[in-house]
Amino acid sequence: MFTFIHCSVEKSMAAAETICIHVEDAPVDLDEYDEEEEDDFVAELPGYMKVHQPGKAITSKRGTVRGMESKVANTVAGIRKMNEDRERSEQSARLMRLLEEESPDADGRGGKIVVYTTSLSAIRDTYKECRAVNLMLRGHCVMIQQKDIMLHEEYHKELKERLDDDTVTVPQVFINGHHIGGYVELSDLNESGKLGELLEGFERIFSSDCAACANRGFITCLWCQGSKKSVRNRYGTLRCTVCNENGLQVCPECS
Repeated sequence: MFTFIHCSVEKSMAAAETICIHVEDAPVDLDEYDEEEEDDFVAELPGYMKVHQPGKAITSKRGTVRGMESKVANTVAGIRKMNEDRERSEQSARLMRLLEEESPDADGRGGKIVVYTTSLSAIRDTYKECRAVNLMLRGHCVMIQQKDIMLHEEYHKELKERLDDDTVTVPQVFINGHHIGGYVELSDLNESGKLGELLEGFERIFSSDCAACANRGFITCLWCQGSKKSVRNRYGTLRCTVCNENGLQVCPECS
């Protein structure tokens, strides 16, 4: 008697990959088992998925290929590869959507100035640079969209994807969907006069202060009033789906 293994993949609510290995005893006599009949036998096992993914063969102490374990390993590797490909495709779609949202139309209107920033003043140098970039852009009397990575985790993930780097710093400025740089790059452009040229196509406004959020980019959730709870019933309290993890929602006026 020996044991066959087959596997399946489940997706949790947090979109984390979990590989579950299920073991079943199969009443097969090793003396009567024919290696050539393996494929037909394995195909009948419940949960078996054939993935054409090359992988490193697993060998026994005698140096022979252990076919069943190799198939399981290749199946798991194939599923992981498919998940990675799907994630890359979804990431590319998100980046294209951001570029379309921030780019101007055919007439040169509708572009956006996006600044990834932080409201955490504990790190003085970073906070000062974020404030300086904010004032520099508002000095040109243009509306900017601030994305505070400390108030919204999704903005932090979004910036990592746009810069293709797991370690990111703020401030970071994007004009019409294109990355301009941080504080140093923007200061150089401003001193050389090139920043004004980049902002020529944007509408000039008399006051750049948002009346709804005071340029913070977020307001207290109008549905749950910041409690992050929406409905109470006999089963418990449901999480509010309008606001983020801090009980805030994106400002509808300036974002």
